[in-house]
Order: sequence, then C-alpha cells, then structure tokens
Amino acid sequence: MNCTIAKKCGGCAYINSPYAYSLEKKNQAMQKLFAPLHLKVHPIVGMKDPYGYRNKVIVAFNKNYEYGLYEESTHRIIPYTHCLLHDEESDAIIQKIAVLLKKYHVPLYDEKRRRGDIRHVLLRRGTMSHQYLVTIVSANPVFKGSKNFCATLVKAFPHIQSIVLNINK
Repeated sequence: MNCTIAKKCGGCAYINSPYAYSLEKKNQAMQKLFAPLHLKVHPIVGMKDPYGYRNKVIVAFNKNYEYGLYEESTHRIIPYTHCLLHDEESDAIIQKIAVLLKKYHVPLYDEKRRRGDIRHVLLRRGTMSHQYLVTIVSANPVFKGSKNFCATLVKAFPHIQSIVLNINK
C-alpha cells in the first residue's frame, strides 16, 4: 500500500517503506535513546497487519468542507479520503460529518478572521467494543442544526455511543 500524502502529513514516517525496514529504524531509535542509561532494549515486535489500527483520529475542515489532516507542524489542512492507519468506519464517519456540516451550513472556524464554529473533530474508537466517541471542537456552545446533525450521524452509524461538544474559544 502507498500513501500519497505521507510527506506532507507527517503522521507516519515510514508508511511507504517496507514494514520490516520501519521496525528496524524504530529499533535503532530505541537503542540510541536508551544507550546512555545502559538498559537492555528488546526488539520491537511487529503486528500482523500494520494498517487500520489507529483508534484516535483528529481532522479539520477547510472552507469547502473538505476534511483532512494537519500538515506536520502547521495548521494547513491536507485533504484525504482514506488514511491507511484509520479503520474504514472511522473514515466513513468523518466523511459523513463533512457532508452534514455542509448540509446544515455550519460555519467552520477561520483562524485568520477568528470567526466560525467548528475548529476540528476528534474521533475515538474502542478497540474491543467498537464503540465510537465523536468530539466536535467548536468556538461556540451551539452550532446550526446540531440536533439534526447528531440524530442523523447516530442513525447512520449505530456504533457511535457519544457525541460531545467541546467549547474552545
């Protein structure tokens, strides 16, 4: 598998390298880190499938309601449709959120103008329960169409157990 935004995103340094290579690089980094402490560092044990394991997703939206990941060390949004590290349902939930924000004309936060509502969305997935928590980070305590937004989202994705509005002025 190959990620087209890996160099811009910076969320996974070795995603386009062979998995064995990435494990070796991580082992070398741990050896170097703990060498001054004279501690024995056991090799990192890889997983069967190194994709779709992330249980926390943070995405932001641009003025066209496209969602994406922040470019490394910036607040520039790098649009994507599927991240290799997210499970498919997480990306589907994010896609639905983008559609609903646009449908209800929810104002997205503009950092330059310091106006708008939605700053970003955080999604957490219970790895054992497969339940989801959706946290909408907003500059305001209410956003347009919020009741219908929540009802539609939960109806489309019954695994969503909680939707939280986090106020961040």
